[in-house]
Amino acid sequence: MHILVVNDDGPPSRDGSPFVHSLVNELKAQGHFVTVVLPNRQRSWIGKAHFVGEIVRPTYYYPDRLFQSNDPPPLDHSSNEGNHHEHPWVLVNSTPAGCVQIGLHHSHALHKRDQGEERPNPVDLVISGPNLGANTTTLFSLSSGTIGGALEAALCGKRSIALSFEPPSKLPSYDSDMITEASRHSVRLINYLYHNWDEGVELYSINESHVFSDPAQSVAIGEPFREVSSGDATTALDDNDKIQSPPLLRWEPDLADIHGSTDRTSDMDDDWMVRGGKTRYVASGTLQRRPRSPDGLIMAVASVTPLKANSMHAVQAEGEIELDA
Repeated sequence: MHILVVNDDGPPSRDGSPFVHSLVNELKAQGHFVTVVLPNRQRSWIGKAHFVGEIVRPTYYYPDRLFQSNDPPPLDHSSNEGNHHEHPWVLVNSTPAGCVQIGLHHSHALHKRDQGEERPNPVDLVISGPNLGANTTTLFSLSSGTIGGALEAALCGKRSIALSFEPPSKLPSYDSDMITEASRHSVRLINYLYHNWDEGVELYSINESHVFSDPAQSVAIGEPFREVSSGDATTALDDNDKIQSPPLLRWEPDLADIHGSTDRTSDMDDDWMVRGGKTRYVASGTLQRRPRSPDGLIMAVASVTPLKANSMHAVQAEGEIELDA
């Protein structure tokens, strides 16, 4: 299978984008042909945006050995370091949605092919992620560059999956054992979804939470939680920072209301499942237990949210509008 991988966290780095290299390795280990097109820098919270009028400048990037990428590569030139036995990744000054368009429609021009090597087959599946942090609830889903990339692929007629990892709070995000197990579990789940794609589904959003425990790996089907309290996403700087009028504003959302509201909801939304560590696997209406984690330490808990690539109208608001004369 030819898989296109994009993300919104950019090229591998220990702090900002710790997961994508491991996922690509696991996909290749399963025999898939993988094309990687990533933003050349962090593009989180950008949704399905495109840069209008921007000239896209692709650069080639050869990743270091797995778990050796401490810092992202330079933005403006191709890297000649890394593993030259693999196809280079492509970094672009664009968004996740832009990476999808480039990967789907221009990958043949970007692939460095040896003499006699055939042109790659069309892309069968687009994976957007893995994101550092869960993309649950409607609030985060509407803003997510990870989901935005998957939406772009769906609108291009491709099956797509948005993948997000929520690392345990007591561990650093760059834990090699956790990342490897998370990637393996994700590839198994992605393979299942691709071969058991539900009718009417245009993309899936997977959120995985990983904790140190002994119970079985589990997955649950959930839907985005919708009820949130209103609040400002920007905070005014204090008096010491006010050096001119009007005052400067810092983007500093207060997420306590969102997390508090999910604590009060049912167990059938994606955020409650991921944060609560549910131990269920639900697929096609059946309840199953997954095999135990090989090392007996890491438990992968995932919510799978089937989505449509549209902004569905409110059904109760249908009808004509009659204005007074």
